[in-house]
Amino acid sequence: MSKNKYSAEKICKLVELKKDKAGIVKKIGSGILAQKLINLGVIPGEKIKMITRSPFGDPIIILARGCLVGLSKNMAENINLCLLN
Repeated sequence: MSKNKYSAEKICKLVELKKDKAGIVKKIGSGILAQKLINLGVIPGEKIKMITRSPFGDPIIILARGCLVGLSKNMAENINLCLLN
């Protein structure tokens, strides 16, 4: 986790988010990956919540726009969040 130099917001990657914690999507990957994430409801400015992850960390289950979404660890590494709680 790092602090954004422009504000006191804590920024982290989705893979670093703990169970039952939430954040606002700040940045997603680019190209095809970004389009897949948008299609799944992972959109910059939207709140997402970490629900669970498998014992080996792949896949990760999140709540995005009222739907449970399963993401690979690789996809989750490309999502930056501003922590909410």
